[in-house]
Amino acid sequence: MGRINRGTAERWVLTLLFVLTAVMFRLPQLTSGQVALDGDEAIVALMADDVLDGSTVPVFFYGQQYGLALLEVLPVAGACHFFGHDPIVVKATMLALWILGGCFTVHAASRLGGPMAGAFVGLVLASMPAWVPWSMKARGGYVTAFWASQVALWVLAGFLERRFRVIRPASATGLVQGGTGSDGSALSGGPSLLDPPLGGAPKPGFRAPLEGFVLGAMLVVTAFAQPLFLVPLLPYFIYLRPWAAWIGLLVGGGAVVAPLLMHLGTNGIVWAPRVFGFLDPDAILALPFRITTALGGYYYYLYSGEPPDLVVWGGRVLAAAGFLGVVYALASRVRDDLTDGLWASAVGSLTFLLLTLWIRPEQFGFRYLLPVAAPIAMLLGLAACRFGTSRLGRSLVFVTSAVLFGVSAASAWAGRNVSLAVEPGAERGSETDNTTALIEHLEDRGIRFTYVLDPMYQWNLIQASHRGIRARWQDPVDRVPDISRAVDEAFEAGEPTAIVGDAEFAPRLREALDKSGWTELRLDVIQDRHFVLESPPRSLLNALDFRFEEGGSAH
Repeated sequence: MGRINRGTAERWVLTLLFVLTAVMFRLPQLTSGQVALDGDEAIVALMADDVLDGSTVPVFFYGQQYGLALLEVLPVAGACHFFGHDPIVVKATMLALWILGGCFTVHAASRLGGPMAGAFVGLVLASMPAWVPWSMKARGGYVTAFWASQVALWVLAGFLERRFRVIRPASATGLVQGGTGSDGSALSGGPSLLDPPLGGAPKPGFRAPLEGFVLGAMLVVTAFAQPLFLVPLLPYFIYLRPWAAWIGLLVGGGAVVAPLLMHLGTNGIVWAPRVFGFLDPDAILALPFRITTALGGYYYYLYSGEPPDLVVWGGRVLAAAGFLGVVYALASRVRDDLTDGLWASAVGSLTFLLLTLWIRPEQFGFRYLLPVAAPIAMLLGLAACRFGTSRLGRSLVFVTSAVLFGVSAASAWAGRNVSLAVEPGAERGSETDNTTALIEHLEDRGIRFTYVLDPMYQWNLIQASHRGIRARWQDPVDRVPDISRAVDEAFEAGEPTAIVGDAEFAPRLREALDKSGWTELRLDVIQDRHFVLESPPRSLLNALDFRFEEGGSAH
């Protein structure tokens, strides 16, 4: 057996360090029992069920022409086939995909600053609170956009690295020693993952278009999954040389975009929000809170909720460290691949945050700030390597790293009992157990069709029952129109139906029903989490803002 060269050994060590750290920081959540899927995750799991039963292979998130979900749905379907349909299987599958992307972040940092930079960036990214819960969320595009954008970052870092490896010898001697291709690949200082595994290097002129092809493909995947992840990459494109790489980029992008465009018209569209509008002055004042909440990791759609104090401080400390990293990167006057990597990460982060000020306030979700997390990790890791060249700098890096790592660990531990399926602070036991109890109650009562007051919980109910319980919200046509119509048809036919809502609303509803003369309606509270109101009259559904299709059977 041949000896493993030093570069290969370093790459394996960096990968193993990142994987172990990522898993360790997520074990508290995975073992806490608070692993219930939120509504969007339930839709992805429902899509995976549809793949397994052979009914369809969805490309985009149900009801949308964006949110490339195929690359999450297929792995989830495979995992559920072998390990069952438990929520933890969905979470673990998404974590594996996220770790794959994070490995490319680590090796991109290693290209820019060496193995120590890769180690620092890996530790920060694996432990940062922003991604602890979100690396396990099947949200129909976010994890896909993350790993695809990080593959793109790794390719771009390679172009930046080779640029300086060519410039430095040329500037020192006035002559580039040895033969190189037009992309300088002979001076690349180590094998690329695109090099042949059994030795040898690509022929001159071949490496640049091949890497450009991969870059183009990953950019298109990112754009269709969640285009916001593209913005932090933009500054790196000034290092994309030679022109053959741009040609490869166009070919690779075209090869992926064509089949995706063919599928755009295959989804019924029920959700197409206008996210961007005019500059929102209030967003400028709200930006610090938005950043710290997003970097804290625990929030629910548009709502920050009330997460534990340690989670809040985790976001604040990380935001403060990121701010200092940006200042240092922009103030640095050294010119090399590490500093240019710092500059690109800083400018990409600032450009991204500036763009978010144009998000319409009623559409802003804290998850929209997820793309800035990896650039912050890159900033901190590369800055740590730069500071580590002096004794005082090494001491500063050690103290800062200990604080960041300690705060992140405390945040992960404090967040273990925060449900990922409801607003932080609104937990009432295990959401998985609560849903199971609700389904059992409905089945015992012979109820298979429900009107649900929570627009997201309808999907939890449908998915957890494997479509045994049909549910709909107020809109008559939703992401899966057949299910909404089935509920209305059952109601019109006189089959057992019920309204399902939050148990906190039950006392007020009971009082209102009694005052309206509907005293005979049965209302049950299940585990202090949900209520079930059986056989609701049409007038009550109208009063609760349930709408019906014009000309439909519910009329």
